[in-house]
Amino acid sequence: MYELVTNQFAFSQIKLNIVGAENNKPLKFVSIVNITQKKLLFTDNDGNIYDKISNNDTLSISHIGYIPKTIVYSDNYITHKLVQSIENLETVKLKSCSKFKYVNFKNYDDGIINQAFGGVTFNKMDNIGKCAVLIKTPIADAMLNTFSLWLIKIPGSTNDALIAPLRFSFYEIDDSSNLPSNLITEKQVLYHPKKFGQQKLNLDSLQIKIPNNGLFIVFEYIPNGYEYKMNLIDKEKNTTETISYFGGRIDGTKAINSAIVFYNFLKNRWFYPNYINGFDKSKIVGTIKYELGLKYCKH
Repeated sequence: MYELVTNQFAFSQIKLNIVGAENNKPLKFVSIVNITQKKLLFTDNDGNIYDKISNNDTLSISHIGYIPKTIVYSDNYITHKLVQSIENLETVKLKSCSKFKYVNFKNYDDGIINQAFGGVTFNKMDNIGKCAVLIKTPIADAMLNTFSLWLIKIPGSTNDALIAPLRFSFYEIDDSSNLPSNLITEKQVLYHPKKFGQQKLNLDSLQIKIPNNGLFIVFEYIPNGYEYKMNLIDKEKNTTETISYFGGRIDGTKAINSAIVFYNFLKNRWFYPNYINGFDKSKIVGTIKYELGLKYCKH
C-alpha cells in the first residue's frame, strides 16, 4: 500500500514558512526538529510546513548553507528567515589530472551482500534522521569526483518507493570520536533516483579534497510526500504492525574502514551501531556498498 502523506494537508492551514533572508525566497527541504513533540519535519517545495505544530513548541531549524536557529513557535508569526553562512572558496589552477576508481566491496564479497549484513532502510519507527559512511582512500591528496551507492527494492514495497529524493553532504572526521564533525563544504547534493541499482553522483564541481584521515559522506531521505506503509507480520506473536517507510533500501556489504554511523535527531548526536567499537575501524563491519571516482591532480 502506498500513501502520499502530503495529501492529508492539501487544504490545511500553513503552520510554518521558511525563507532565505537574502532574497525572501522559500527554502525547500529545510530540516525542522519539533523538540517538544519529538518529531522530524521537512519543508515542502514552497518552504511550508502543514504539520500540527502547537503554540510554545520549541523548533530547531537547520539547512546546509544557512545558520541554524531555534525558535519557540507562535501562530502569530509563521514566517521565519534563515541567514546564509559564508564560505570562502579557493580556486586552484591544475596542470594535469589522473582518475582512479575505488570500491569497498570487491575484496570482501563472499556472497554475504544481503539485508542481514549491512545496508540501511529508513522508516518512522526510529529517531534516525540521517546516516553517514566513513570514507578512507588509498590515494593521498585525492579529489572526490564521483560517488555511487546501490538502491534495492524492499520486499513488499511498490516501485514508487524508489522516487524519494536523497540529500548528500560532506563532513570532516573528529579524530577523538571518529564521528562526523565540521562540514567540508556548505554545498549539498539533492539526488532524485530514477531506477533501482547503481546511483551515481557527479561531484567534480564541488571540488572536495579528501582529508588525509578520510571523510564522512552523509545521506538522508527527504520523506515529504514519498512515504508508504507496509504491514509487518510477526508469526510467532500472531501480530501485525503497520510501519511507514520512505525510499528504497540502500544496499549493504561488509568492508574495512567504511563503517556507517547514525544521527539521532532527538538527541542531536551521531553514534555508531552497538556492534561497532567507534575507536576500532580495523575490523570488517557491515556497511553500505559504494564506489568512489577519485581524481589526483598535479599543480
